[in-house]
Amino acid sequence: MRNTMSVETINFSAPAGKFTLEVSLTMLGQDLQLIIWGGDKPHIGAVALAQPRASLKNPKNTSSTSSIICIVGHKEDVVAKYMSEQLSAALKTNVAVTAGMHWAVFNEEDIVMVMESVNLLLDSIIKYLKSKGWP
Repeated sequence: MRNTMSVETINFSAPAGKFTLEVSLTMLGQDLQLIIWGGDKPHIGAVALAQPRASLKNPKNTSSTSSIICIVGHKEDVVAKYMSEQLSAALKTNVAVTAGMHWAVFNEEDIVMVMESVNLLLDSIIKYLKSKGWP
C-alpha cells in the first residue's frame, strides 16, 4: 500500500524518432503531477487537469474528464489532455500534466512519432505506478 502522505519524483524518457521526450512524474499523496518536455526549447505550452469519473457509456468503467489551459499559438494541449485523461482513468486519481515541447523542424511524420512515444511513456508510467500499489 502506498504512503499517501509522501512526495516522490521519478523521471522517464522515450525516443520519438529523431527526438526525445522527457517526463518528470511527482506523486503527491494520491495525486499525480507530470511535466513533459522535449526539444531545444522546453517551456510551458499547456496544462491539463483530469479527474476520474464513471464512464458515460458504461458507469461500471472508469473514465476521466479534464480542463485544459493552453498558451496562444501552442499545440501541447493535445498531449497534456491525452496524458492526463489516460492516467486519471487507468489509475483512478487526479492528474495534472504540464507540457512544453519545441523542435525547430517538425512535420506530420514527427507528430506520429511523438504520439507513439507518449504512449510508450504512458505504458511505462502505469506499469511503474501499479508496481508501487496504484490503485
